[in-house]
Amino acid sequence: MDYTQDWELLFALKVQTHPAFCGEFEELIEHTGIQTRVMKLLLVRITMIHNMGIEALCAQQGNNYEKLKGDGRGLYSLHLQGNNMNYRVLLSALDDGAILLHSFYEREGKKNTGYHNAIPIAQERLREFTESMRFKGGTRKDGKYKF
Repeated sequence: MDYTQDWELLFALKVQTHPAFCGEFEELIEHTGIQTRVMKLLLVRITMIHNMGIEALCAQQGNNYEKLKGDGRGLYSLHLQGNNMNYRVLLSALDDGAILLHSFYEREGKKNTGYHNAIPIAQERLREFTESMRFKGGTRKDGKYKF
């Protein structure tokens, strides 16, 4: 399945992605039979962040957005859940948007698919992003950052 148009819509909302994110997310949802539904929900959730801001969404009642604490400080979790899906997207807020860092499928009660494995990956990717912005001149027009 080709997700090019979906990624372009995200980039238009000032969303950036770590270079590994798009392929990782596509692989995660591929062959599930609900790829279109998952991608549409991701677009809806990101549009909400664009319109309202991640902090405002985390403060509201509900469980679609979560500000991580402890080891995950500085990261947010975007929940894509429903029938037959329980995906998480870890992201960080930027001055003018967000960067999607890592995604995973959270299985209830399974420690190997929980946040404790995902947070270090997201933090390393955020560190790479921060360094690339500082030393290599920022982002390209397609929303991806330079290494």
